[in-house]
Amino acid sequence: MNIKPILLMLMLVLPMMVTAQREREVSGEYTYYVPSNVTLEQAKITAEQHARIAALVKEFNIMVYQNNTSVLSNRNGDEIDDFYSVDVTESRGEWIRNTKPTEFELIPEEGNLVVKATVWGMAREVMSAKTSIDARVLRNGTEPKYESNLFKEGDDLYLYFRSAEDGWLCVFLFNRFNNEVNCLLPYLQSPEGSVRVKHDKEYVFFKADQNLPDWNLIDEYTMTCESSAEFNEIYVVFSPHKFSKPVGGDTDLADKPLSFDAAALTRWLSKCQSKDKDMVVEKRLVRVEK
Repeated sequence: MNIKPILLMLMLVLPMMVTAQREREVSGEYTYYVPSNVTLEQAKITAEQHARIAALVKEFNIMVYQNNTSVLSNRNGDEIDDFYSVDVTESRGEWIRNTKPTEFELIPEEGNLVVKATVWGMAREVMSAKTSIDARVLRNGTEPKYESNLFKEGDDLYLYFRSAEDGWLCVFLFNRFNNEVNCLLPYLQSPEGSVRVKHDKEYVFFKADQNLPDWNLIDEYTMTCESSAEFNEIYVVFSPHKFSKPVGGDTDLADKPLSFDAAALTRWLSKCQSKDKDMVVEKRLVRVEK
């Protein structure tokens, strides 16, 4: 048996695989001409997302798919198309972390609001398809039809989840108003660092269920709002490989979720994604109003 050609082929392929998965420094910018019904905070979020897209396309020269989310709301009796969320999925490019804070520049232009965002970060090219997941933020209902990204203070929050294969799951909520991150899943009294989920099984989290053991009591959540309107980012983190939530979270109340600052979440995500190329991180932007 002659195994030399096989060994030679493996020696040639492995370095290519390692190279394809290495992280690269990227940067990008985007100038956003803001519609009249979009606030400055909303505009910054949109400009930053598009700047990341520009950075990935420039580095990897690949197609990037983008889904815009619009919400029809009613204010003072007038219906408006309130665009405030950009949900981005990169087909081959993956943003890992920021290396510098995003810079925003407000450009005066004849009474119009123009926002320019510049981003710097680490990214990598994704060579294989990741596990498909279906994560939906639900408002005041536990069925997928209640999916929403616009909440009022006092509304109940639920999360619908389904994955194509077995794995582990964590969920976090980042409040941009106070720069605080709360760990919503696993539940506060759970001894595990992540939640085990089965493939093709439908889950609704934060829904009361009295049949679970005491250590796994389900946490229920009601949205609050300290200003007229706030933006929250819900991070859904899934992997077919076991992982654990960040350490160092703190809480002074028995019924309050573990919390930490946004920098701690960013460091943890960066470390996890660097080690686990199969980890899926999806973000949902949620607006909460008084």
